[in-house]
Amino acid sequence: MILDNKQNGLIGEALKKYLAKDASLSVVTNRFSIYAYQKLQKEFDQLHDVRLLFGSPCFDTATPSTLLGDENEIVERNKMQQKFIAKECAK
Repeated sequence: MILDNKQNGLIGEALKKYLAKDASLSVVTNRFSIYAYQKLQKEFDQLHDVRLLFGSPCFDTATPSTLLGDENEIVERNKMQQKFIAKECAK
């Protein structure tokens, strides 16, 4: 299945419809933030496994990292919970 935010709105909301307990999820994306993970953590924790494959610009050294969010996630960044969320995401 291919989801994109132009046709499906927020990808996290679209994903929630398909995530079932003990299912597996594989995602290929060029944008990911720890805040996106935080929003879906409850659903991810019920899955058997989650595989994420990142492409450019996620780790492109020429552009700012999206791991810490973008302009749409300033409110989340200002809560100063990056270290805690990053540890949860790395589990």
